[in-house]
Amino acid sequence: MLFRSLASELAFAFSTLGPLQATSITPADDAEDMRVDTPIMITFNRPIVPLNCAGKIAGQAAECPILPLTLTPLINGQATWVNTSLYRFDPKPGWNAGETYKVGLPQDAVTSTDGAKLEAAYDWQFSTALPRILSIAPERGSTDLLLDAGVQVTFNTPMDSSATAGAFTVI
Repeated sequence: MLFRSLASELAFAFSTLGPLQATSITPADDAEDMRVDTPIMITFNRPIVPLNCAGKIAGQAAECPILPLTLTPLINGQATWVNTSLYRFDPKPGWNAGETYKVGLPQDAVTSTDGAKLEAAYDWQFSTALPRILSIAPERGSTDLLLDAGVQVTFNTPMDSSATAGAFTVI
């Protein structure tokens, strides 16, 4: 077999590192009638934090950062790294009922453990449900009830117990 040398040096460059992507976002863009206790969940295609951050509250250690989410209107909450690539934000005490929330995750604001960055910003919105009564017990028109029978009202979304109880009157 005959080999010949090249007349000039052959050089090329390539990368095997693909971009960081958010592969799943919950609530989905334009989701409606979400419960006020629905968490934001963002799943990435590669690890963002080391394994020791799994199950820990974001921001308690430098290697377990809080994602720079923008929330409009602003709301307090607690973020947790469920695993190395799944981030969860729980609103505390909860989202406002009947409100539209806009969420943003800026481009290049997140870097994976292997150095990949977000190739695009993620912006989405969702709306929470207005409170609705699903059922009432005892039912309207019930008769022969015991004097100590309780009243139960079931709503479609969690309610503030003291504020809700304060809004009721029995006539």
